[in-house]
Amino acid sequence: DRGFSLYTSSVGPQGDNFMCGEIVFPNGDIVRTGSWALPFAKPFYKYGIGPDIWSFLMGSQGALGVMTKVAVKIYPHPKFKTVVVWGMSNPEDMQDLTLEIGKQEFGIAHNTVMVQGGNYPLVMTRWPKDKVPHDYEFYEQLGISKWWMNWECWAQTQEELDYVVNRINKMAEDFKKNRAKDPDSIKPQELHPKQIASRLKKPNKIAVPYAFWEAGFLFITFYTPWNECAHFAEMYTAAMEKYGFPPVMWIASIERCKQ
Repeated sequence: DRGFSLYTSSVGPQGDNFMCGEIVFPNGDIVRTGSWALPFAKPFYKYGIGPDIWSFLMGSQGALGVMTKVAVKIYPHPKFKTVVVWGMSNPEDMQDLTLEIGKQEFGIAHNTVMVQGGNYPLVMTRWPKDKVPHDYEFYEQLGISKWWMNWECWAQTQEELDYVVNRINKMAEDFKKNRAKDPDSIKPQELHPKQIASRLKKPNKIAVPYAFWEAGFLFITFYTPWNECAHFAEMYTAAMEKYGFPPVMWIASIERCKQ
């Protein structure tokens, strides 16, 4: 798939982590892409000779041919990880705070390997819809904000992890005091250690919970510039409610809000 991996918010979509490949086309032709097209070269530079045709060949959104060999970038897991969550009442504050943190780049944003959030209906999609209340009052009593954002942080040392977490929290506090649309609603979400462990577990099988909602699953992906995702979220949830669908919204950053 071209899309999300467990570190997409830091380094970009999954497709960018592939370099060169060997593909068998339906007519039997075998093609090697990038630098691998040269018989004496190794498969570690995807742009190689000629135009880059990787998007033409790669991904569940439109693959052509069978990939038999591929060179892939790997990102070893560090030992130190956690999840930071801030809640808010509206998607605009979620969008703008996340963008400010994404702009921190080296030393902060690169450590946030998965930045994903959404609205409160997303929380209970793992349960059959006739088993949980649908009104926000139920979620409010649980301490769940109407909108929220996770920053999944990785680091090589505890000191590095503490620095990243503290920096995110300080930026959130500054945003709350000075630039937020609804500052009173912005607050940290305290997670139980089991919740953190669950969110760090990979794969998190995000598609499976939706299947319980009504014995079916439809996952539609929309790509927008990050500074337009809040407006899109409002349009999307309004459309879902209009036609009687649960307004479940999942929003995730690709490459530090660049995609």
